[in-house]
Amino acid sequence: MKNAWSIVRWLLLGIMFLTVALLGILSFHIVYPIQCWWRGRKYSFGWFFLDQSEPDLISNLYGDQGWRDANDIVIEDMTGVWGWFQRSYVAFRWMALRNPSWNFKLLVAPKVGAYKDLQIIYYIGKESEVYAFRNHTIFGYQFIFFTVASTRYFRFSISIPVKLFWIWDRQWIVQLGSSGVRYIYKNKWSKR
Repeated sequence: MKNAWSIVRWLLLGIMFLTVALLGILSFHIVYPIQCWWRGRKYSFGWFFLDQSEPDLISNLYGDQGWRDANDIVIEDMTGVWGWFQRSYVAFRWMALRNPSWNFKLLVAPKVGAYKDLQIIYYIGKESEVYAFRNHTIFGYQFIFFTVASTRYFRFSISIPVKLFWIWDRQWIVQLGSSGVRYIYKNKWSKR
């Protein structure tokens, strides 16, 4: 029963994550202008929509410097009417799509501690990597249950190559469950 409840709890949290994401999308047109006006004040009206770990307003509104560099985004060069639309689009991606979900994930993080009562349902991979999600470097299948601080969690992941003739050569990665520090909901195709 504890195993089933760990999956139900994860599904209910998923619905809450979707609700928070929808809230971010619907309230962006109100929060973004207020945050632009609020500027350098110490306490933010829309803290839930910002990346509070960043040291400056540009990074809070438009993403951290590393993300902006990786996507060739220079906020200071976005001027005029077209620049306003560009800045708004970048802020939407960061403030409406990323930050509300990320901040909520930090609020409802799983318990931290030693993994106990391991139950392996299905597993293909190295024995030393039984607790690690399958990803770009750890391949195979995994479906396990474990307990941390008397709370039951699960982890399901797949990482397999998928090749379609000579056209499509990708890694299919699925990660569901608890990573130990946050709840994960990923299904992606990645270049190999």
